[in-house]
Amino acid sequence: MNKTYYLGPLNIYSLRGIIVLISLLVSFYCLLLSLNSDSTNGIQFVFIIPFCFAFCLWFFSKNNIYFGPGLIILYIMLFLKYVVFFPFYILGGYESDVIPRVLISEYVYLVYYLMLVEMVLIFFTIKFFSRKKNIVIPFVTKPNFVFIFLLVVCSLILIIAFPVLLRNYHFVFDSSRYADPTYAFGDEEMVYGPTLGLELLKFTIIFLNLYLFEKYCLKYFSSKKAIYIFLSVVCILVFSLFYIGISRSSILLPFLSYFFIVSKFYKEYSKKILLFISIYFFVLMLTLTIFKQFRTSSVSDGVEIFIGPVYFSNFINGYTNSFPNIYQGLYGFKDYEGEIDVELILNDYLSSIPFLHRLANMDYRTNVIFNEKISTVNRPSSRILPMSIQGYMHLGVVFFFIYPVLSVLLILYFDSFFLQSNNVYTSYAFAFVSIAIGFSIGHLFTFHVVGRIFRVFLPMILLVYINNKKFKIR
Repeated sequence: MNKTYYLGPLNIYSLRGIIVLISLLVSFYCLLLSLNSDSTNGIQFVFIIPFCFAFCLWFFSKNNIYFGPGLIILYIMLFLKYVVFFPFYILGGYESDVIPRVLISEYVYLVYYLMLVEMVLIFFTIKFFSRKKNIVIPFVTKPNFVFIFLLVVCSLILIIAFPVLLRNYHFVFDSSRYADPTYAFGDEEMVYGPTLGLELLKFTIIFLNLYLFEKYCLKYFSSKKAIYIFLSVVCILVFSLFYIGISRSSILLPFLSYFFIVSKFYKEYSKKILLFISIYFFVLMLTLTIFKQFRTSSVSDGVEIFIGPVYFSNFINGYTNSFPNIYQGLYGFKDYEGEIDVELILNDYLSSIPFLHRLANMDYRTNVIFNEKISTVNRPSSRILPMSIQGYMHLGVVFFFIYPVLSVLLILYFDSFFLQSNNVYTSYAFAFVSIAIGFSIGHLFTFHVVGRIFRVFLPMILLVYINNKKFKIR
């Protein structure tokens, strides 16, 4: 039976005034704190960043667009990067785990240039390339049992043949390996078993979650029994208790994608459902973050350290690539004189694409060079080079902004397909890639944007196409 459901705008425009007010208050607070500083290297002018964010948000926003998943995540990341980071950075005495307290004014002002130009052009792109869409969501398909059955069988065969594959998965609430002082994070960056086998397991879990969601969602629409809402998301909640290696993104990105799928297809009850799974997700991520960040098995001890201004600013900087990482990127490449290094660019792109990565010199990439510059004998670095710095290295100081602008255009493009998709599986694929790009707006363009399109999105779309075909067991 065909049914039609309307998807209203996922609109955060109504929050614009509150966000602008917070940004202005943060800017004023940073100004007051800076007045007590005797610094003369330009760091006292950081209040300009949150002020310009407030200006851009007010004058470059419009109320007639749909905020898709990628755009919402993008706004959150920009708010953390340009506003939330700075008061904690100043309160912590400008201490950072990346850069020294005494900075060189030449690089400080160049950081301002990169951040402000990037910010203005991101908002400009959103304003002039976003479109309002009237959306009708038909919920029509019956779940394809044969396809998911074949996926599960293939995955079980793989696990039997390569049981070591399961070593890639870890339970969120198991803190034993992080509390062990002899444990090295680098040990978990390797893949146990065949890489393609692990990828198949990941896709099987995704499609199993979506299959059960679609199955019970249809049952709910037919019977209106609330139990089917719970059954449609319980599998998602269970699998979210496990993550791969040391990567929190292996939980974060899929869970956020499911979050927007639920909000899309359960529009009538989305507030209650989303409140519950948001609390659930927050507990998972906070627990895992504390275990990993502070090498402790005590959540309470970790929280006490985490809420300190220095640790909190370092945490935000690590995930948004704010002021310190951009400064360190500029300083690390201080010998760069604007020459385009074709080999470096090719290595960055080839290393991000499956199979072609074999052609790349993995030791000569921008992110590798960046970490070599800031590593010490006792403290090796594994940070992510900011997107603006990779653009600076690839395209020069004039055109560095091309990568952030392209990322925003891709977010708007994939959001558009998500909002117009009439299928659970395609909706998930477009939500995932859009969220991944929005979350990675400050990260490597080649690996986190181009790479995810090739490594995750395209294989997922291929599987969705196969899933949409009807199989018959003879």
